[in-house]
Amino acid sequence: CLRRAEDALTKEKRRRQELFSCFYDELQFKLERERPVDCVVVVTNKTLKAYAESLGCQVQGLGLSVDLIFLKTEKSLVEAMEDVRKSGTPFIITVSQQHELYKSCTVIILHGRKPTEHRNMKEYAAIELIGERYEQYVAARRESEHTEASRGATEAAEKSLAREMALRRAYEDSLIPPASIAALLYLLVDSRHLAAEEIDQVVRYLQRRKEALM
Repeated sequence: CLRRAEDALTKEKRRRQELFSCFYDELQFKLERERPVDCVVVVTNKTLKAYAESLGCQVQGLGLSVDLIFLKTEKSLVEAMEDVRKSGTPFIITVSQQHELYKSCTVIILHGRKPTEHRNMKEYAAIELIGERYEQYVAARRESEHTEASRGATEAAEKSLAREMALRRAYEDSLIPPASIAALLYLLVDSRHLAAEEIDQVVRYLQRRKEALM
């Protein structure tokens, strides 16, 4: 009896781990799909497209996903920055005509304890800074996503396991014959005499059991 209990616990533990792994992979994939773009290049004028794309390509070379936003007017800059911030994007690069002239840009880092703005950085310095901070961002994101996926997978696995166990118990309970049928089965095992009506009761019970399995 003790061995059976230990086997049941081992089986339950194994099933819990299987469910956890399945739900964890699903949640991790969902989190990856929902990630915001890593860097948005905000361009104040479409004539700066070539320079902005050059910066974007260099940032992409660091492994970041990049989007470009071209403003209709300088006044829409604040609104665009706020939209990017709300989206969860960790890095913003702003490009103006002055930036193109001096091969520079402004970098805004939204990841961390508080946003930081680095104005008029030389192009190479801006790329280097983003690369350094991106490594920190990825490490923090990986830990955060792992924690979230683990918590969600644990909860989902426990709920799923509880449902499976409830269904299993219900099925096992359904296998227990009524007291009247159990008494007749015991008599059959002991090779005792049963009336025709009692045999019919046993046959009908076994037929229902057979149909339930089909």
